[in-house]
Amino acid sequence: MRRILFILCLFNALSAIPSGGLLMLNPDGRIFHFPPDLLETTPFQNYFVPGILLAMIVGGSSLMAAISLFKNTRYQYWLAMSAGLILIGWIFIQTILIQSVHWLHAAYFILGFTVLLLSVALIKQAKKARV
Repeated sequence: MRRILFILCLFNALSAIPSGGLLMLNPDGRIFHFPPDLLETTPFQNYFVPGILLAMIVGGSSLMAAISLFKNTRYQYWLAMSAGLILIGWIFIQTILIQSVHWLHAAYFILGFTVLLLSVALIKQAKKARV
């Protein structure tokens, strides 16, 4: 389970960080073929700030979790659980703001939920091993 959790966190980091970077470099969204009216119901004028948030918060939390899992640190499962919650929150808020759902939203929501469930299971397993 720990290896799967590592792979999922690393996958999310390797998709969120470059995607966020590309949104910062191309804040008009054309690089991802986002329609211009997608941001109409959001507080954002362009994709620069969402790109920062995607890269640093979503991607950064998953990268920290993946590194922690790779190094087998004390708080690895807690960091992974946090990354899963952040991803779930990101998708939830994003779909509310843009008022639409794409299949990628569902895929990444499931990814975040899976990271969360695996993290919780591994935290419980680690607690039992210490008792």
